Amino acid sequence: MHKINVVIIASNDVSRSGLQALTAAAGTFVSVTAAFADFQGLDSYMQQNRVDVLLIDDSLPRSVNIGDAIKRLLYQHPGLAVIVLSSRPIASVIRRVLDRGARGFIHKDDPLTEALLIGIEAVRRGGTYLSPRVSSLLKLERSRPTLIDERALDVLRLMVDGYTAGEIARQMGIGVKTVYRIQTALRETLEARTNEQLMDAARKKGLLDDHRE
Repeated sequence: MHKINVVIIASNDVSRSGLQALTAAAGTFVSVTAAFADFQGLDSYMQQNRVDVLLIDDSLPRSVNIGDAIKRLLYQHPGLAVIVLSSRPIASVIRRVLDRGARGFIHKDDPLTEALLIGIEAVRRGGTYLSPRVSSLLKLERSRPTLIDERALDVLRLMVDGYTAGEIARQMGIGVKTVYRIQTALRETLEARTNEQLMDAARKKGLLDDHRE
């Protein structure tokens, strides 16, 4: 059985080095063959080399639509398995990248070496893998009262993280007008005049308790 060739994409040098070390420690069956800061470097590499599993750190520039990049890569390389890692995942983005073909999603607050070991082996065999915190997040979203729906909560979380309406639209795969409409509805629901008041009201009502700021 040949080793699983793993490639990493992370825009930050520290993140790339850390993921390389953690992935290499995940098991003797794993070989980290390359690491890139963006998808452009990956494209030329994959034309010449076999890649079994691609690990994507979602801390890429906000202009990058990871879901669309995954869809394109899988169209060009059908045998590729993709796992996304995030320190602050939101439910709609998790669902979006899974819908685009990613087979795994790992929360960085989970034990990473163990998660990478299980995840890489699972997706390479054709299965899927969600780390424990990701699974818990999706279960929490499904059980949350419907006063404010999941998509609106995801918009709120991205607003708190400093994303503009355009950046939120790219991350969530929706139109900018839809983002504005959701923000307006949120302000009405939480009786806020401005987005700043909206975020304060959301914090006071505990709507952001599961989101690390």
